[in-house]
Amino acid sequence: RPQLYTHAPISAQQSTGVDVVFCIDVSNSMAAQDVKPNRIGFAKQIVTHTMQQLSGSRVAIVIFAGGAYIRLPLTADLSTAQIFLADIQPGMVSNQGTNLGQALERSAQALGSPSQAGKSVIMLTDGEDHEGGLEEGIESLKKQRIKVYVVTIGLPDGANIPIGGTLLTDSLGAPVLSKPNPEITAEIANATGGGSFVGSSPRAISDKLVNQLRTLPQASLSGGGPQIEELYALPMLVALLLLILANGIMRRKSRLFSRIQIFGHHEA
Repeated sequence: RPQLYTHAPISAQQSTGVDVVFCIDVSNSMAAQDVKPNRIGFAKQIVTHTMQQLSGSRVAIVIFAGGAYIRLPLTADLSTAQIFLADIQPGMVSNQGTNLGQALERSAQALGSPSQAGKSVIMLTDGEDHEGGLEEGIESLKKQRIKVYVVTIGLPDGANIPIGGTLLTDSLGAPVLSKPNPEITAEIANATGGGSFVGSSPRAISDKLVNQLRTLPQASLSGGGPQIEELYALPMLVALLLLILANGIMRRKSRLFSRIQIFGHHEA
């Protein structure tokens, strides 16, 4: 596999962008259907619309419930990011609950080392914080000057949580009513200099998020690195021609030898 490595300069036409972590709540409460099709589906629509407007940016995905995990490290491949997004559903994290603090810490980890591009976290959650540790998570982002934009998913009246064809119940057998907590999500946004968003239109929320991201420092995140030119085509063509030639020679030899009888058969 012969290759030619070059180092191409960054062109003035190259797109610029920011680093964004989409931090998505996958706790059971995100299956509630007070927004359509449900809270997790509503959140994924927002992320999809936002990604479609982030050409030149890098994105990562963190999922969380009672624990938090980096599902997709920071990448400029937005098509791959949308494939990873499509599979996200409530219950992906076995440890149930909503650990907002750990989710913020994992998001800071996903953003990695400093760069010239602005860094931000877009958290999509109904805001039910059952695990604590929120202050530590906020501090980890403030130290790196990372802004958090929080989208509160769900309607004020709340909704029951469907689980396996039935409703999630409490210890007394009563259906659990899940209500979003905009106060705690606003606290996260305000503490990091970000913003808090609610609404019934995924596209409208997405447009507001993109407008906020465009106020951050923009930088080229894909250009200026090593450029690889593949040189395999010519050797492969020569090898193919030689293979065809060799095959033709073998066929001619076979026909020639078929006429020569070293051990002939003679009748008595």
